Amino acid sequence: EMLRSRLVAHSLTVLCLQRTLCFVQNLSTSPRGFLSAALPGRQAPSKTAFVARRRMVDGSQGIAALRGGFSQQCNGNLEGGGPVVLDFAEMDSTDFSSRWMILDDVVMGGASSSRVAQSQHGAQFIGDVTTRFNGGFCSARCVFPSPQDWSMHDGLTLRVLCNEGLRYKLILRDTVGRGGVAWCHSFDTAPNEWTEIKAPFSSFLPTLRGKTVPDHPAFDSTRVTAVQFMMSKFEYDGALNPTFKEGPFQLQIAQVRALQA
Repeated sequence: EMLRSRLVAHSLTVLCLQRTLCFVQNLSTSPRGFLSAALPGRQAPSKTAFVARRRMVDGSQGIAALRGGFSQQCNGNLEGGGPVVLDFAEMDSTDFSSRWMILDDVVMGGASSSRVAQSQHGAQFIGDVTTRFNGGFCSARCVFPSPQDWSMHDGLTLRVLCNEGLRYKLILRDTVGRGGVAWCHSFDTAPNEWTEIKAPFSSFLPTLRGKTVPDHPAFDSTRVTAVQFMMSKFEYDGALNPTFKEGPFQLQIAQVRALQA
């Protein structure tokens, strides 16, 4: 009788170990399937949403995607453009990866995803934006190793290419860290055409979580800490982006120079 009990206990232990191993294998290969089972009644985020929770910088994949979506060449210098203030060509792959980070709506429970990569023209910001789970934005931020003094300039000028002619935000920060006030300038693009954007510092709005901050001190151009590009459903103070659409987007960024008066 004792031997029989030990055999039964051994069999149950083996069965439990097999089921645990199977569960771990399924979890590692399919987080979406795991969440679907763990959260009945709610559709789990796509696999790209999980990937977007970490930094996404992939030069080789980005260039391949770019060649499939853009064929226009970017030639000539920007009108009124001063020195280059954000030079993608000078960054090697390690430097590029360490300075750029992705901040998508997954931080608040959304399911949008994006990545930023070096490209043949400079850099490209691509992704898939969705309003599922109350989301609706993707962004890529470049953090400078040390604050930049741009006080001798009047703003920024850049050349961009969008596949569908959407509205984006150019964001500057004059504080260290992910929080604090974001200085935003919205700009429109033309479908499949290189567009020159002029963004004087005076046109940037101080915002905090999408709302403008009245009576905030002026932008401190002597200590610029980060540059960010954003695709968002929202403008400011609850207003909607008039050109926003769910789905894939692509923004090619060729040059970012100082704007001279």
